[in-house]
Amino acid sequence: MHEIKLPMTEEEICHSYRTAKFPKEQVNILADLNVTDRQTIIEILYRHGELSSSAISAYIRHGQLPESARQTTSPKRPASKKSGTKKPESKAEKILIPTQPPEEAPAVVIAVVKEGLAAVSESIRQKTEELEALKSNKKIIEAWLKEVSGINE
Repeated sequence: MHEIKLPMTEEEICHSYRTAKFPKEQVNILADLNVTDRQTIIEILYRHGELSSSAISAYIRHGQLPESARQTTSPKRPASKKSGTKKPESKAEKILIPTQPPEEAPAVVIAVVKEGLAAVSESIRQKTEELEALKSNKKIIEAWLKEVSGINE
């Protein structure tokens, strides 16, 4: 197997597969996202121990993994897992907590944001002036209507 440079790292591919609601369909999605074939994604998942023994058997049947993959469940996956030996991860354990405070935003980003805020402020000022002019026009029109309706009576 040779290494192919993909847009996603192998770890990202494995994480995406592992956290997918429908892992079977995720193989196709990952292949599309990485502009590669299903075979490459399946091989990555196999190498990283992400495939269950039933998935390995299915991929062997469909010719997407070699027959030699049947001897082991997956390189990094233990051959047998006893149920109840390890509690599943809680949501809190899955959250990645930064170990360092975030870096300060670059000066260019700060300048662009300030510029954008100034433009929004100016737009709000202009719209407020337009609204005040419309309110003034409304009062003039109401007074005129009152005057005209009084004449017709």
